[in-house]
Amino acid sequence: MTGFENVPLPMRNVPAAAPLSGEWWTPPVIIEAARKAMGSIDMDPASSAEANKTVQASMIYTAQMDGLARKWSGRVWCNPPFSEMTAWAMHAMDQYERGDIQALCLLGPWGASRWQPRAWSTADGICLIDKTLPGWHGPAAAASPKSDPWGYGLICCIFGVDPAPFNAVGVVR
Repeated sequence: MTGFENVPLPMRNVPAAAPLSGEWWTPPVIIEAARKAMGSIDMDPASSAEANKTVQASMIYTAQMDGLARKWSGRVWCNPPFSEMTAWAMHAMDQYERGDIQALCLLGPWGASRWQPRAWSTADGICLIDKTLPGWHGPAAAASPKSDPWGYGLICCIFGVDPAPFNAVGVVR
């Protein structure tokens, strides 16, 4: 028993991929929760030099480096492109389950997609992110009238560490 058996799966009428393209950088308060949960962040495989000013990962892969084609290690923060969310989420969970990474905090949209049941059944915690949190920034955020990248909710799946620090940014199950 994982403790997530009675958590309802997302609505079925929610699209599985964000209609936006571009970068939405994670608010510092969410990154701080990840840092507290993991101790530090060794790797961000879906990043940029500018986004890493907040994340402060020891190592990043940029879009040009193709983080999906590379091995990850250590304590990983991942806010992947939502337009390719399933591929990134499956890759992240594969690497965690193989033991390639020690801990994983995976941010993604709350919606009906095939990676989420796997996350629900294997994560140490799922945080339903408070959508009113300020601080989303980056090129896509600057060009959007929306205050968050998804519009109706994000989750952070937490693997390998105590999810309690995420209580500061949402509801943890």
